[in-house]
Amino acid sequence: MEKKRIVVSHPVFGEGEVITSRLNGQELYIHFYSGLRLWVLRKRLLFISEAPLLEKKFDEIKAKRICEALRMGIVPRQDCEDFTFGREEEVRNLKKIIKKLKEGKGDTFLIEGEYGSGKTHLLEYLYHYALKEGVCVSKITLTPDEVSP
Repeated sequence: MEKKRIVVSHPVFGEGEVITSRLNGQELYIHFYSGLRLWVLRKRLLFISEAPLLEKKFDEIKAKRICEALRMGIVPRQDCEDFTFGREEEVRNLKKIIKKLKEGKGDTFLIEGEYGSGKTHLLEYLYHYALKEGVCVSKITLTPDEVSP
């Protein structure tokens, strides 16, 4: 049987998850997302949801992956769309290119910019967006040593 996690909200301590209860369920031991762990009267809590514990594990894995990527100074590849902002025009153009491609019309484009301006990020966004749209995608990386003069 799959255990459920119960998410609650407290007016002072914020949101957290029920760990256990006592006194016939009148007091609940809550692990708040802020890190606090407290016994709280049931009547002081707003019950938000029940979700499978399995979801929490995946959320923790995703959160750790995102934190590690950001710690290294890069955007996590799987979450590229979530970290793409301020590039509405470029994203709109990339989506048009994918739409044309799906209609059987090829196209070419050039992404250029200063170091650190997000060229690789846009290509990563395009890669993941195209995959989501069912387009076959291939990545090729060229280095100056591999390109003829």
